[in-house]
Amino acid sequence: MFTIPNYIALGACVAGLAFATTARADDDGYARIGSTSAELDAAGGALGGPATGAMALGGLLLSPSVFVGGSFSKTNYTNPTSSASLGAFRFAPSVYGQLDEGIHVVKAYVLADGRVSAGHDSRGGGNDSPFTGRAGLAYAWSPTDDFVARLSAGYTRQYALFGSSLASYSSANSATSYVDAPVATNILGYRQFTNLTTGRFSLERKLGDLSFVRAGLDVQDLVYERPPAGAAASVNGMSYGAFVRAGFWLTPQVNVFVQGGGDWRRYARSVFDSNGDRVIGGFATDARGLVRGEIYGGLQQQFSVSSSFGAVSAPTFGARVYYDPTPLLTLAAMIDSSYASVGAQLSAPSASTANTLQTRVQAEYNFLEYLKAAIRGGFAQSTYSNKEPTATAWTGGIGVSYTFWRNTAINIDYQFSRHESGNGASTGVVAYSENIASMGVTYNY
Repeated sequence: MFTIPNYIALGACVAGLAFATTARADDDGYARIGSTSAELDAAGGALGGPATGAMALGGLLLSPSVFVGGSFSKTNYTNPTSSASLGAFRFAPSVYGQLDEGIHVVKAYVLADGRVSAGHDSRGGGNDSPFTGRAGLAYAWSPTDDFVARLSAGYTRQYALFGSSLASYSSANSATSYVDAPVATNILGYRQFTNLTTGRFSLERKLGDLSFVRAGLDVQDLVYERPPAGAAASVNGMSYGAFVRAGFWLTPQVNVFVQGGGDWRRYARSVFDSNGDRVIGGFATDARGLVRGEIYGGLQQQFSVSSSFGAVSAPTFGARVYYDPTPLLTLAAMIDSSYASVGAQLSAPSASTANTLQTRVQAEYNFLEYLKAAIRGGFAQSTYSNKEPTATAWTGGIGVSYTFWRNTAINIDYQFSRHESGNGASTGVVAYSENIASMGVTYNY
């Protein structure tokens, strides 16, 4: 039975670490009528499944882990030119929970990543001792084989488009967690924390043996924290959306779909408010198999509520693909081109139509039972309809894990990233690059 004590136990495991953490999310790996969706992302990889050997509390499975170690970071700034080097103690706990009682399935996770430094970076925007992380909860109800309802919520706190979390250290993260990370903010040329809260509800129904329809609503709240001294303030905002997707299974593994939807964006500065619509079509695979994911393309439009800018339109396209050619190797990649949320340093309302292209790749390989390595990379670019300077970001990282005793491993990780953006004024491009090296020990229950 789906009992009250089980609900309480799962809620307690989330609340216990929530204070320490920081997706548009929903499609979370449950038995599917349709397939993975272009509109549903981060919870899928992050929620994954419980690690082998997870502790059982009644029907609840818990998979906790923790990384403890040290890190060294060096950040180089331009305009004006300066640099800062900081050593820090790094602590990254996580917990994953799953409760599966047939027609009811609940999954939850909390990931935290903190660095405590005695040094000071005057241009770091409060990042001397940064704490970032993610938390999420997803519920699926499937009373029959031809119907499923999904409800999910998520929260992410990070700085920079690609973040700086230890993507592969936590058992609560899957091998594709970096590719599945949330996509919400425009690119900033300085370090600033963002808080992203999301919610989503969807219904899906099978129509006959080969067709299905899915409809859903979502909400997204994006809040920028205090920027570094001298930097322009960013624009907080809410986004509300709705979509309907219809699909047909061409083969037992592949379906074709068409999807239409709209969004309503409301910002702290109403001059940026806009409404939009999007129509896409594509192909998607079943949730199981060596190759999973989808590819899609279509057209998007945005309209100013206050007539501050004319209607704009652009192609939209993307893909999210996961490939497991062997039990030892996992490959994942994503690309998405769409209108992003309003960012910082904007000189005209039409900048709210920024089109952001982002791509991420990730690979994890287990050389031996006790030795594995992971690499990740990414590139993003935002362009504006009113000729604002183009903003770019790119990153690359590598990590190695050696399990030397039972569930305890030594981890080494390095990540480089660079972000740059124009500020829409006369002071030119603002940019920074960051190097982060970490080493420590991870324990997985």
